[in-house]
Amino acid sequence: MDCAVIRHAHQLAKDEGEHFDSVRAAFWEGEPLYDGAGFKKQNHIQIAVLNPNGIKGVFLPRDKVEYS
Repeated sequence: MDCAVIRHAHQLAKDEGEHFDSVRAAFWEGEPLYDGAGFKKQNHIQIAVLNPNGIKGVFLPRDKVEYS
């Protein structure tokens, strides 16, 4: 659903003559972490790169290391 929201917003902007290389949106979802919390269990940021020329590099996450 997040992807659909970003794509729709981008299309609306494009229809108005606006063009963006990337889009970032915050989504607040889930139950609060505790009473009165500003954070919820499933908060996340969605990033969409619409112009691949804006990507300057990539990295691969390292494997998880167990510490005792």
